Amino acid sequence: MTSDVVLGIDLGTSSVRATLIGPDGCPIATATREYPVDSPHPGYSEQHPDTWWQSTCSAVSAALAAADGPEVCAISFSGQMHGTVLCNANDEPIRPAIIWSDQRSSREVTAFRSVLEPGRLAELTANPLAAGFQLATLLWLRGNEPESLDAARHVFLPKDWLRFRMTGVAATDPSDACSTLMFDTANRSWSETVIEASGIDGEKLPRVAESFELSGTLLPTAAHELGLREGVPVFVGAGDTPATAFGNGVVDPGTVQCTIGSGGQLIAPLGTPKYDAELRTHTFCHVPRDRWYAMAAILSAGLSLRWLRGCMFGTDAPSYAELSAMA
Repeated sequence: MTSDVVLGIDLGTSSVRATLIGPDGCPIATATREYPVDSPHPGYSEQHPDTWWQSTCSAVSAALAAADGPEVCAISFSGQMHGTVLCNANDEPIRPAIIWSDQRSSREVTAFRSVLEPGRLAELTANPLAAGFQLATLLWLRGNEPESLDAARHVFLPKDWLRFRMTGVAATDPSDACSTLMFDTANRSWSETVIEASGIDGEKLPRVAESFELSGTLLPTAAHELGLREGVPVFVGAGDTPATAFGNGVVDPGTVQCTIGSGGQLIAPLGTPKYDAELRTHTFCHVPRDRWYAMAAILSAGLSLRWLRGCMFGTDAPSYAELSAMA
């Protein structure tokens, strides 16, 4: 049995991936479980957190079996950014998560410009507001489902909810929190000015810790469902885009990364939190404390590929690796 193995969990839009990493930094085993994006109305994009959890448990179990049951010594995360999970006082999800590709809050984005002028919002957050960002979603919930927002004790980003489900500790990190548009990107902390202007209760937001910090330990019930021992240290982790860049060594200015996931991003690291005054791009916190990155993005890259795969092959569609080999 291999010891000193780290479990990495990537909570994506189309699937969750569990990867076991050995002491030498090389992958030992990986397993993926896909799930759909629900669209109950045009422009809506939702996923239920319980689906994330069940898929994560299945993926972790499969990875452990493939690696012959190694001893996991630590867990950390990357995950889809911008989305919104509401939990009640019993720590249960109140409704399906509204994820980054959701467009229902476009009117709220327009209306918020009269509350905080876009240039002022950029001074505070280094970013323009867009539909699907957590701030816009919370404004939509306040106007359309006030009972859901009122019942919420916690407001989470997707990967932060998954960690909360494992540890019972509410936390986020700068690389993910900056994608809410309620975050002071330059100073890596919640923006009291934006939160006050929005009318959102800041007490519902989790504390901010750096990606490398310990968040908590694995609870007994979660450990049983995952097939792991209780008490495993669980670290905060990062948003999927900055985590990918960090893992690829794209950290210093002068390097660039192009990513095709569910969406598509082109990012360039920055040594200072400068932003585009014309608001054509985003500026977010990188994983290291002294780095940021500029990003240009589109909503449908991998999602379009998945749609095309389904149209061509139906329910028995081959994997992307198999399609690549066929090309």
